[in-house]
Amino acid sequence: MVRELLFALVDRWQDFTDTEKERLIERILSGPDQLSYWSDEVYPEHRDEFAARYGRYLELQGCQLPVAHAVRLLEIIIGLPRWDDGWVISTVTERRSRFGYVGTDEAPDAVLDLPVSEIVDKAKSDLERDFGSFTEKRPFTGLVTRLQS
Repeated sequence: MVRELLFALVDRWQDFTDTEKERLIERILSGPDQLSYWSDEVYPEHRDEFAARYGRYLELQGCQLPVAHAVRLLEIIIGLPRWDDGWVISTVTERRSRFGYVGTDEAPDAVLDLPVSEIVDKAKSDLERDFGSFTEKRPFTGLVTRLQS
């Protein structure tokens, strides 16, 4: 949601009045409200990090911040240990998870016609699932099952 909001702010920045820009950047530089699981000790750093990420993103996208707010943003950034503008990019990088049921393929085709001395190595190499694949291959299990039938 933050990502889309930042994109919208950049797209519409020129449409905002100076007063609206000041109110928006003031809220951004105030940082997020303290979440229940953030202790009082860690909250100021988290608050400043998020404020810096969002404010700096606007700057890097060409949004002209009022001078006082640009100075305040710089002060926040200077106060952050290990600040890196790369953090700004990670703020708007889309992240998606993929999940599903991992099925098992016990088809022995990959090892069926191999010499006995090569079956174990081939079966082991097939155990490694391809990235993003939801199928675990077990040709050796399939071969044993077929031979027992």
